[in-house]
Formats: sequence, C-alpha cells, structure tokens
Amino acid sequence: MASFGTASVDDLPPMHNVVTLNSSDTLQAATHTLIKNRVLSAPVWDAATHSFLRTSSSDLFDVLCAIVTHVKEADLNVGNYASLVDDHELLSKSSIKDLIDFAARNPFCTVAKGTLLNDIMPLLAGVQSNAWVRRVIVQDGPSDTAPSRSQIAAIVSQNKLIEYASRHKKAWADMKSTTVQTAFLGAAFTTPITVSSDARVYDAFKLLRDHNISGIAVVDHSGRVIGSLSSRDVKGLEDETNLQLDLTRLMAPVRSFIAYISQLTITDAEKHPAISVRPEDTFERVVDMFASSKVHRLFIIDSNSHAIGVISRVDLLRYLATGEVKA
Repeated sequence: MASFGTASVDDLPPMHNVVTLNSSDTLQAATHTLIKNRVLSAPVWDAATHSFLRTSSSDLFDVLCAIVTHVKEADLNVGNYASLVDDHELLSKSSIKDLIDFAARNPFCTVAKGTLLNDIMPLLAGVQSNAWVRRVIVQDGPSDTAPSRSQIAAIVSQNKLIEYASRHKKAWADMKSTTVQTAFLGAAFTTPITVSSDARVYDAFKLLRDHNISGIAVVDHSGRVIGSLSSRDVKGLEDETNLQLDLTRLMAPVRSFIAYISQLTITDAEKHPAISVRPEDTFERVVDMFASSKVHRLFIIDSNSHAIGVISRVDLLRYLATGEVKA
C-alpha cells in the first residue's frame, strides 16, 4: 500500500482561482461561468441554506445531459444555444439545483487544511464506504461545519492526487513493478462499453449518461481500440466566443470530434493520449499514463488491440490505498 507519510493537502499545488456556481443559476448562467473560467466543474452554493450542496458539484456534462434528455434530437441542429434553452418550457425555468440529480456522479466532501493525503486517498477511492467522491474541498476551519465561499482553500480532485503520486513514487515503491494482469484483471472487471468511431457524438454521450460512466472506448470496424471519449470531452462543444455550447457538433462522427479535440489541447500527452495498456504493463506505467494524459479511464487490450478490461481513476486510487481493486 502507498504511504505519503506526513504529506498533507497543503503540499499540493495551490489553486489560484476557485470557481463556484449558485444553485439558482440558469443553464445559460452556469455554462457561461464554467466556460469563461475554463473549468468543467464547480461546487454549487445554495444561498437559501448559506452552504454548498454537499451531495454534488455540477459540470458542463450535467448541462449537456439535461439538454440531451429534454430536447428533441432534431432541435439540436439549431445554431443558437441560448435560443434553444430560452424557448424550451422546462429548461428555461430550471436552475442548476433542479438539474443536478444527474450529478450523483460528482459527489464531494470537505476536509480541513492540513489533512493528510493518506486520509484523503480513501475518500477519493471509496475504500471505507464504497461511495467514492470525485473531489475534496479543503476549507479554512473545521471540516464538520459547512464552509462559506471565502473559506475554500483548495479543491483536491482524483487526478490531482494521481499526479502527486506520479511525482512521489517512493511512497509506493514496492508496487511499481506489479503488472496490470496481477493488479487489475480479474473479477473486478467486465467487458468495457465501446462505441464505433463512425457513431455520432450525440450517441456516444448518451451512452455515458445511460450507463452512468465517465468514459468509453472508441473502436474501429474490427473492434480495435483507437481512442476514447469521456465526459471531460464536453469541452469540445464549447463556443468560447459566445460562452455557450455548440450543440451542432453532437451530430459529427466520433472520429472527427476526437480529431477536433486534439487540436484544443496544449501538451503532447493530451494531444495524443495513450489510452490503452496491456496485461504485462507495470502499475508504474499506469500511474504515469493517468497523470500525464488526464484521461478518466485506461483500457486493457489484448494482442489484437481488443478491449478486455478497463481501469478507472477510482480503481487506481483504491489499489494505491489498499493493494486491492475491490472495496
């Protein structure tokens, strides 16, 4: 098992801009805030209770899920996102608080500054309750009281902790050479959900919503894994000029959408993310690939590049925390 010793949340890279949403925000207001600040997710502040909605944060994928659920497919080809939402009887009256029933996907909890990373890791991996959280809010003050907006010191995500682990390998040196076969293949895994590269982006995102998962493998005509699509890729729908979503891109083939997204990223690792591993690859390689590419999932492939398993961030953190994948 990994042990980060006395390292705490205070040792993680600082956040310079903590973005929050209001529970009363409309879809348009929330979309505007997230895109303007170049973030995909944010905690939701409820003015009525003077606290954050502790069940979840909200993100652009929640907004997209609401639209895909309530808007007719034929209407998504309209060029004006604002008009589509304003003219819809339900969405025009809905607030973020009304719509985050999807976001049981995005639960979070709060901890105090100085909390050890060894205590954060089980929360992000769902070790104790089998109900993991995606993010941990670090607040100034005791964690058993609801934080105010001004008390948020940082937000620790699963990815941020994985990046830290990748930089501090001495904490899990005895696990580095363990193979994917040993650590991850077995009863904990089922055949990954896949989508054809010729399918529409609309259908791919619906698969994510319907199966309540964060990522799927993209395969070619022979079933070979050639890429992946995750809820994070909703960034490919962003219209940064008008601070809204370009829903017409939902009708594009997945292969074209992935190519478009690759033009938006900055680092080489994110432009050409390695989204697959083989059974003989090491756990160290898995950690480094998650840290560098920031993907939600890595797909385990066989000698024919067919998906035979999938590793999520939760799986990785759970293995770091306990030496096992199952909770």
